[in-house]
Amino acid sequence: MKTIKNLFIFCYALMIVLLSLATFWKQFYHAWWMILLWGLLAAGSTIFVLRQKLYRKNIAAFSLHCALIIILAGALTTYISAKNGSITLYKNAPPATYDFPFALQLQNFEVQTYKGTNSPSDYVSTVLVIDKDTSAEIISMNNILSKRGYRFYQASFSTNENSSTLLYSCDPYGVAITYAGYFLFFISTVLLLLKNFSTQKKVITVCLLSFFTQPFSAYAQSDITSDSLTLNTGAAAEWAKTPVVYNGRITPLQTTAVDFTKKLTGKKSYKYANAAQFLAGWQYFPQKWAEVPVFRIKNQQLKQIIFGEQLHEYATLLDLFDEHGDYKLIPFYNEFYTQGQQSAFVKEASALNEKVQVLMMLQNGELYSLADPQHVSRRHLMFEYYYERIALFDWLFIVVLTMGIISLILNFVHFKIILRLDKIFLYISLVITALGYIAYWITGNHIPLSNGHETMLFLALVLLIITLAVRVRKFYSFGLFLSGLVLLTANIANKNPQITSLVPVLNSPWLALHVSLMMISYALFAIIFAVSLIHFILLPFKRANVPDDLNTLCNKLHLPATLLMGCGIFTGAIWANVSWGRYWGWDPKEVWALITFMLAIIPLHLRFKNPSAVHGFTLLIGAAILMTYFGVSAFLGGLHSY
Repeated sequence: MKTIKNLFIFCYALMIVLLSLATFWKQFYHAWWMILLWGLLAAGSTIFVLRQKLYRKNIAAFSLHCALIIILAGALTTYISAKNGSITLYKNAPPATYDFPFALQLQNFEVQTYKGTNSPSDYVSTVLVIDKDTSAEIISMNNILSKRGYRFYQASFSTNENSSTLLYSCDPYGVAITYAGYFLFFISTVLLLLKNFSTQKKVITVCLLSFFTQPFSAYAQSDITSDSLTLNTGAAAEWAKTPVVYNGRITPLQTTAVDFTKKLTGKKSYKYANAAQFLAGWQYFPQKWAEVPVFRIKNQQLKQIIFGEQLHEYATLLDLFDEHGDYKLIPFYNEFYTQGQQSAFVKEASALNEKVQVLMMLQNGELYSLADPQHVSRRHLMFEYYYERIALFDWLFIVVLTMGIISLILNFVHFKIILRLDKIFLYISLVITALGYIAYWITGNHIPLSNGHETMLFLALVLLIITLAVRVRKFYSFGLFLSGLVLLTANIANKNPQITSLVPVLNSPWLALHVSLMMISYALFAIIFAVSLIHFILLPFKRANVPDDLNTLCNKLHLPATLLMGCGIFTGAIWANVSWGRYWGWDPKEVWALITFMLAIIPLHLRFKNPSAVHGFTLLIGAAILMTYFGVSAFLGGLHSY
């Protein structure tokens, strides 16, 4: 038995290593030996579950292990028996059968847009299905057509050729088995969490509520004056309330002005000019603003190209053109759009070129257009206007991070006042963050979970909720500090913010459920990760004994964190199946989420005798989460980039 156990551990570790290597180099996911390795893991799990008689000791844990084995069986069934492909239907073409037991004919294709804009909200094909009877069916993003075991998904289109391309799959057995495994996993998760409800009720309540509710100047000197370059403050403020169509949405001009100013200067204002005045200046006085040194240049090579021998820190728009009117960055265009690693010069030159392109869009009338008054909601328009003026998340991270640092200092010097201040700080941060998140939600007209900035805001909010829910006062300061760091990261990620309408594939309740579960899991692991960091910080001072209540907290949080991560992965698989016709595609982010889940499972099965080993493994899990969330997008790309 010991030999089988060691073999299983070796195969498990080997699978984790192979999966991580496959995302960087050769994708050998479907190699026969990989399938065999998965089979060995499934067989080993079955043996241990039966030998331990888990079905007698803990029926919820037994059903959870069965769920994972069923999911692997479903994946194997899909690999063996599924049929997948794509077809292109042309309007006014005769019905075509392809290899289906029925015929299809495209009647119409339509790109639906958000009200009052040209931004796509959905891609809709109306298809005539000719079988024993004839019926007209609608196929769109997140709305599939199921017919006699075949499932059709909207993939792409061509307006010039009046055609629509559909993905299809026929996998009745694999999907059914896999979904049965998902359902059993979800049920087992609820049962396992409820089993320890008396000790984990605060954390469990937060997790379950989220689970079920989510679906439903340092600038260069200049002799310019405000009188000569832009509108006065009052006129600019009124002008900023103008409803416009910007980036696919109807917004107040204030939103455009803020994005425009941050794009060009990295801030929301330029010297005396606020965002609205800055935009108005470039729109109404472009020749004068072309002489203003707005663009900061850091790279020495780029300075030499722009200035020659006289190297300045800031450049004007005119500096970017030579005496013949030729654009100085044209020779480097090919490098701007080359895939792969780019030099510091190319990155900065490319960023500068983007700023120039934004100015060209403004002058050509392409940056925004006036909105049709019939489609304007004045209430929503004014709400967004004041939301942009307040700019809550631009300063909230400073407040939360400062309160977290103060709490940490008071905690380490053992001031009794910390017992009151920590909780006060937490409630203040929670209320402001929650109100800001709701305001962001209202402004964007969708649940803010569709990009990195939005998910980081949600993560910060969940961290604050969980910190209060666990009621471990020694952790209050760390929860505040962690939330402040997450808000800081969100603010950095939002240096060039654009609150846009969702692309059609993201307009799904499964997205909200998937992302919220993953963020709650990450928040729980962030707390565990912080305690492990405390352990290693104290280690050189021979004070590596983390307080018992913090260790107990970590032990309580690890199980719900791991289970919710599994639920998040599997709800993401369902979303992928609904949207793209496959529940698992070995996308790099999917694979790294699986790697993290497999790592998180280990401490639940192995007993570490050395505390440093436990905390070290926790840091490894944290590193895998960072790779999943940040590293994949930075180095590997994939379908999870929008």
